[in-house]
Amino acid sequence: MIPLFDSLTHPTLQGNWLDRDTVATFEDLKNQMDKSNVSFAIACGINGNAYSHERYYLESTKIKGLVPIARLDMSVKDIEKEIERISEIGFKGIKIHPRFENFDYSEDILARVFIKCQDLGIVVHWCSFYYSKIENYPSFDPYFSIIRTLKKAPKTTLVIVHGGVHDIMKYAELARFNDNILIDLSLTLFQYRNTTHYQNIIFLLSKIDRRLCLGSDHPEVSLMQLREQFDEFCAMDIPVEKLWNIGIRNISKKYNIEI
Repeated sequence: MIPLFDSLTHPTLQGNWLDRDTVATFEDLKNQMDKSNVSFAIACGINGNAYSHERYYLESTKIKGLVPIARLDMSVKDIEKEIERISEIGFKGIKIHPRFENFDYSEDILARVFIKCQDLGIVVHWCSFYYSKIENYPSFDPYFSIIRTLKKAPKTTLVIVHGGVHDIMKYAELARFNDNILIDLSLTLFQYRNTTHYQNIIFLLSKIDRRLCLGSDHPEVSLMQLREQFDEFCAMDIPVEKLWNIGIRNISKKYNIEI
């Protein structure tokens, strides 16, 4: 059985998820990892749930195989200094979540973040689920903001969280020609299961296997559901080497983890 590296989980310090009763404790995540043969998982900090960089990093490092990434507050005045602090704590990655941070997609701020992360070797996880109530809904395509920002920091290691959702093919073509970019399949893989987007994902598994990683979006989706989905992929006519790339190798390489 191929072990997995879950590229998106959300354990929280308070153990709850947003405003729901959903369990999101570190202990529960550890148990799910053990039961589902998930060797590694990104633990993603988000705004709220008593988040702090120091406490989140400490709790994450108590669990073998958990790789914490910091929530980046896009409103801080000295964002370069904030990224330096995150790096000094020990984080190897950050998450930019435009909806949760009420970020206005300022390309000036994005460029400063990407350049600093490029210089420090920090992986940038960018949430591509832009959809919200009309007040915060972007009136332009953020894809091109990412393109223009990458031109200023072309060596930034970038994970497109949720893979661009229903624009996954557009983001996939970007990743295909740029080996510093990974497409995370969380949310999109499960939410669009009965649509043509799922068929696009199946196509990409064979076409750009070196540019994909597999996330559960825990606790929205359990790690066992992720395992079952991956086992379905294993039953398809996909070479084992490509399954290893998608399941664990690609994201491991971005974090310099030997498999």
